[in-house]
Amino acid sequence: MSPTLQDGNLFLVNKYIYHISKPKHGDIVVLRTEKYSEEEYIKRVIALEGDTIAIRNGEVWLNGVRIEEPYIKGKTFPDFGPHIVSSGMCFVMGDNRMHSVDSREFGSLPITQLQGKISPGKWFSWN
Repeated sequence: MSPTLQDGNLFLVNKYIYHISKPKHGDIVVLRTEKYSEEEYIKRVIALEGDTIAIRNGEVWLNGVRIEEPYIKGKTFPDFGPHIVSSGMCFVMGDNRMHSVDSREFGSLPITQLQGKISPGKWFSWN
């Protein structure tokens, strides 16, 4: 998740937020790619159920509109989609796109696999 998060940084993870609210575009989340996996990843929510995501010429398009991503390192490759996110699913990507294993590789994942939310710069956020 570089440059947003750095190796060795510590953050509180709000593990209750998605029991009382739905994820939002741009949320930084802790997730597991498989239901019973012990390995956790940190990624950013890019698209939610019903959204159409596409990557063209290094830029991410959400529902036909190019999204501003000042937090990413480099461009986003390879070209992808368009892909419609199914009900109950989300599409996530890391901020260091050239070195990120994310939904471009493992596909959309169930929202139930989100373990919590990180809010860099905040101690604990219910937003």
